[in-house]
Amino acid sequence: MKTKLLISCLIFANIVFGQAKWELIYEQDGNGGLMINNLSSDGAEHDVFVCGSRKNSFLAFHISKINQWTKDQKWAQGFLSLSINAQDDPKDIFVLGNDVWVCGYRGMISHSGDNGYEGTWDLQATPANNLFLESIWFTDKNNGWAVGRNADILYTINGGSSWNIYKSPINIFFSRVFFTDKNNGYILGMQRDANNNGVILKTTDAGKSWTIHNFKTNAKEINGMYFYDSQNGWVCGNGGHISHTSNGGKTWEKQQWYIDGYHTLNDIHFVSLNEGWTCGARGLLYHTTDGGNNWQKVDIGETQDFTAIEFNGPYIGWVATSRKVYQLMDPRFKKYKQEYSKNLSTTTSSSRLKQPTQTSKPQHKPTPLIINTSAAIKFLSAEKGMNWEIRSYKNNVNELNKAFKQMLEHGSMPVGLNIANNKMEVFVSSNQPFNYSDWTLKKYCNKDDLSTGISEMIESGYLPFGMTLTENNFNILYAKTKYVASAWQIVESELDLSIVDGNMQQWLAQQYVPVGISVYAGMYYTLMIRLPDVKMTNWKIEGYEDDQYTILQKVDANVSAGMVPFGYLKEEGVVNMLFVGF
Repeated sequence: MKTKLLISCLIFANIVFGQAKWELIYEQDGNGGLMINNLSSDGAEHDVFVCGSRKNSFLAFHISKINQWTKDQKWAQGFLSLSINAQDDPKDIFVLGNDVWVCGYRGMISHSGDNGYEGTWDLQATPANNLFLESIWFTDKNNGWAVGRNADILYTINGGSSWNIYKSPINIFFSRVFFTDKNNGYILGMQRDANNNGVILKTTDAGKSWTIHNFKTNAKEINGMYFYDSQNGWVCGNGGHISHTSNGGKTWEKQQWYIDGYHTLNDIHFVSLNEGWTCGARGLLYHTTDGGNNWQKVDIGETQDFTAIEFNGPYIGWVATSRKVYQLMDPRFKKYKQEYSKNLSTTTSSSRLKQPTQTSKPQHKPTPLIINTSAAIKFLSAEKGMNWEIRSYKNNVNELNKAFKQMLEHGSMPVGLNIANNKMEVFVSSNQPFNYSDWTLKKYCNKDDLSTGISEMIESGYLPFGMTLTENNFNILYAKTKYVASAWQIVESELDLSIVDGNMQQWLAQQYVPVGISVYAGMYYTLMIRLPDVKMTNWKIEGYEDDQYTILQKVDANVSAGMVPFGYLKEEGVVNMLFVGF
């Protein structure tokens, strides 16, 4: 980061798509070709997979991989059990790295370990051939779920080598399965009775148990479901129905009804808590930038029914009819196509649980902030009575946790950290606006562990306050307090001030508080936690030249103004401090 960071919380804004337009990238004529049922993307860059059947191949299943960037299109035909009655027609497709699964009628689940389009497919054995499977999902290469029409729920723990039946707690039609992480998952169902109640089955223990949540709807069909994180989700259906939950499915609030003459909505996808898309009958395509409170129609000239919509974060997305695929590409995607990756979060910002893909070595590596810690730097503010200092330690989790316990005993708290080589610098403050009772530092070795670890610590009553992301480890600093976070997010941004600012604003508008900053793999990350019971008045990230006098002066001024430091990072001779006001 060669320039100083100086960002203020002044204007709330949404990520927008600039001059991007929907473009037709694939079309089949009416004499044959693929009859598209669903879409999936692996989150890597700009590939989308479509699945369906082909009339001219006796309706055997097919998939296609489309890459508009390289004008590349590859086909795969499934020669598993050709049937004239479309029994092997795949209803859903799931892509995770090189692994691809499809599911469909007669309990059909098929797997490819070489991107699918190479043509190597294995039919996986399922308990019965009378299942009508509608949706499939994997949280990793081994653990997967598939659901269907007659209360069908299947699961595997070995990548599909064997599938087992999970006895459903309710006998209804299941249309979608969705996981936000390896523990939190959802199954969408519909009670087809006079009340037309929707049903969400939710698990928080990786599918060991499921709880039932009902929601009221006048729609006879609820077709689409999307959860951005473990708490915030949307469903859509016929009659233009859209409902939203902010508590993991326990309660639902109607957002939209009777869109365009009662037309059906088939799929829904959110790229952030504010920005989302839904599609449906007769070319219906709607866009929201305020979390679904208001929806604007987007007319791309299509009159056929849209069946599926898929996005790879805010940069690139696709919507499909049975014969066509349209693509929306944000102009920013082209600039960063070689290093495109997802937000690090429990939500993944994508419907397919993809993790950030590092396509190049980190361009920026934090280095230690050299300060004379033997003569502890302190500043006393008469107004706030706040002592603070920056301490240097060896990068050892056990030793650091001991140091944090000692800080707590003396009324101090660590509120920011930076790691490089074998050193850790900790910003220590005596001001405790959240009444902390305990501190701990956790180290994670991969993004899956990081995602699950933060959620588990929050459920245990700890709040993340401070982070550092390095090539080999992810370190999160936690505090135990009476306050409870309802959600968390690690927001990724390019090293551009306007992008950092814009990406953070949408979370601030949702009562998220920024509590950590770091740079990893040439990208800027901000740790945010949602604290509904805490009122934040303002925030800023301020950058200074790396010298002791400047740091003392700047932190002095911010503390005197009532700001509390919550993040600390050094990049290329610039020290960046995150401040929050309450």
